[in-house]
Amino acid sequence: MSLRGKVGAIITLPVIVLLASASLAFLAERRSDTALAATQRAFAVHHEIDAVLTDLVDAETGIRGFVLTGDPAYLSPYRRGANAVHGDLNQLSTLTADNPQEAARLGRLQFLITDRLTSLVQMQQFAPVTDSTNHTAMVGVMQEGKGLMDTIRSVLSDLSTQEEAIFQARLVNLARARHLSFLLAVVVTPGAVLLALAVVFFFAERVVSRISRIEENARRLERGEPLLDAGEDRDEIGGLGRALVEAGAKLEELQKELRRMATNDELTGLANRRGFLAVAEHQLSLAARLGEPVALLFLDLDNLKTVNDSLGHAFGDQMLREMAEIMAATFRDSDLIGRVGGDEFCVLLATKEDPGAKIALSRLREVAARRNIEPGRLYQLGFSVGLTEFDPGNPSAVHELMDAADSLMYAEKRAKHAAQATDNAAAR
Repeated sequence: MSLRGKVGAIITLPVIVLLASASLAFLAERRSDTALAATQRAFAVHHEIDAVLTDLVDAETGIRGFVLTGDPAYLSPYRRGANAVHGDLNQLSTLTADNPQEAARLGRLQFLITDRLTSLVQMQQFAPVTDSTNHTAMVGVMQEGKGLMDTIRSVLSDLSTQEEAIFQARLVNLARARHLSFLLAVVVTPGAVLLALAVVFFFAERVVSRISRIEENARRLERGEPLLDAGEDRDEIGGLGRALVEAGAKLEELQKELRRMATNDELTGLANRRGFLAVAEHQLSLAARLGEPVALLFLDLDNLKTVNDSLGHAFGDQMLREMAEIMAATFRDSDLIGRVGGDEFCVLLATKEDPGAKIALSRLREVAARRNIEPGRLYQLGFSVGLTEFDPGNPSAVHELMDAADSLMYAEKRAKHAAQATDNAAAR
């Protein structure tokens, strides 16, 4: 039954009870609407506050990545965050327009965020970080940026606290309205009033309880905690509660999918270039600190274009998936495997002993050879490989290892082509 239907059932009581019940229901419904509006507003304000912080962190992360590597690809999250934060501030302005104190804080916040974005722009001049970088100046800019971020978080915390105070005041008003409704009820004929009061009190208590549940879910959604069950009620409040739960579930799924898509290759299930580079840089830093050797394989799949042109892209995709499958089965779980290009793969593996990477590569060639002699195959698995070793005593960045391995891979590929050309000439 809808919320209006329930109110209609209440007003079918005798006329005397109707007057008292109407007063109670009117006050309860008005205060319930206020509490609902406060819940929605609080959720919206907290959401925009989180969005402002998230966008600033994205912008800062992008700039740090660009400064450390010099790779312009890291500027994408910076631009996205810097552009989105202004929209978030506009949403906050709209939500807090009726509160001069919050509007003043927001004005200060806009000024601080402008300064923070300016400091991030200044950080770009240090990219990439090298031995000749003015580290003193860079640290000064970073410390200034940290101070700005601390102040921004403080202002956002004040905004959140103020919004919480407003919401609590609305709850106090709701409690006062319920007390007033009780006082009105006790002046009516005792028997009829007791019955009407019991019905209305139960109804109001039920509404407040469900609104409180929605409020709790809004807070849980803000904190990233599992949401409470929305219940089976089919009225407007039940619909709002279910909509919030469904939105939370979809948001969680979307966040998981976005994180997965950002670092995983959809076709092969391996890490994509971004995911590989991020983890590889961390592992190389760890290897340099611990003094452990690491090897990097740069592998290019042979004849993918030929398979695509002659058999179709479905077989080309199958070829890529099969290559990823045998690599995952051949290398250890501790080794990092990524698809870094259309037909290019990279493997970063720890080598406690010097021949470790060469042994792993030999196993990979053996597995591919066994696959190639299987009956009924329409294509052959082949690949060219470049192998480089990471020296902990003279550490290199991951892109430097990849460039060196890439050059070795192309040397092997050219040698294959030259040998094939010689064989073809001899056959003629």
